[in-house]
Amino acid sequence: GFITGDLTEFVNYAVQVFNDKDVWNSSQKTGIYIINNRFNKEQHHQRFNMVLNQLKTKLSAHRDRNFTGKMLKHHLHKSTYYMSRFIEEKNKLKN
Repeated sequence: GFITGDLTEFVNYAVQVFNDKDVWNSSQKTGIYIINNRFNKEQHHQRFNMVLNQLKTKLSAHRDRNFTGKMLKHHLHKSTYYMSRFIEEKNKLKN
């Protein structure tokens, strides 16, 4: 494949891949090889299941350490609270 940090070179490589059938086929084969080896189900399945089972058994502790999740949950509840207050006040004005 092509690796570059320069935007112009990146565009030129993308155009080359798109326009040259041999480069396209070669890149496609390389991409399929990388995906099949990097994300091999047999290789990662057992570890993935182990991590999921650990999370399931220690879910409360995991959630306690998840600052971003706690922050999002807090703001979800606050936005729901304020929306319900808005609706109540709006309905008072209708009557």
